[in-house]
Amino acid sequence: MTRPAEGASPPEPDGPAPPTRGPDGLDPATGREVAPPEADGDDLAVVRAELSRAEPSRLTVAGRAVRLLVDGVAVAAGATALLAGALVTWAWGTGPAPLAVAVGFAVLGVGAPAFVAVRSHRLVAALAHPEEVLAQARDLVVQAKGSPELGRLAARLRGRGAGRAAASARRFGRLGRVRRVVASGRLLSAVIGLAGPDPDRHPHLVAFTPTRLRSLWLAVTLTWWTWVAAGATSAVALIVVVVGAVS
Repeated sequence: MTRPAEGASPPEPDGPAPPTRGPDGLDPATGREVAPPEADGDDLAVVRAELSRAEPSRLTVAGRAVRLLVDGVAVAAGATALLAGALVTWAWGTGPAPLAVAVGFAVLGVGAPAFVAVRSHRLVAALAHPEEVLAQARDLVVQAKGSPELGRLAARLRGRGAGRAAASARRFGRLGRVRRVVASGRLLSAVIGLAGPDPDRHPHLVAFTPTRLRSLWLAVTLTWWTWVAAGATSAVALIVVVVGAVS
């Protein structure tokens, strides 16, 4: 085998050099956006390690607190909606318009909180088995190995950094623990979004699918605004009733 002569420049590689991806996602040489690298074993290790940092006991406590809060809000919102419907018919009679408003409050004001309560109870039932939930999530994330979504999730977790999360927890105390619980929930939903859970193999993860969580959030929003509208309508209808009684 012959060696290159001393002083000779090394042979240039064939073709242009592959683009490099900087921290901002751009190639420093050309300034063009570069697609993230394909997820590999390192990305899988990052996500699995982050799942292992989740605190099962805190997930259980958070689930119980959410269940109590949701049940209380659902009962209060439903009662307010029914009261609003009754006051509307009392103040303005049983004509088509007042009756439609009363029926609307009865359907939305009771149906939306009931939907939120049922979906929330399913989440809490899953969180009652936190070890199994996290184990199924670690198993599920393996199915996403090699996907760009896993690479983006791992990159986001690397950017967040465990040290910064620990410093935040020390600084904010109880608020930091709440943030860790919220972060664990977001991570769990992100992992489930990478690969759909099998109801037979991952039964506790079905309640955390992004579609179900999105519909739950929409129902929570609808419940809130219906509750506000029912409260305002009840106040106006009560004023009308009182004014009509004293006049």
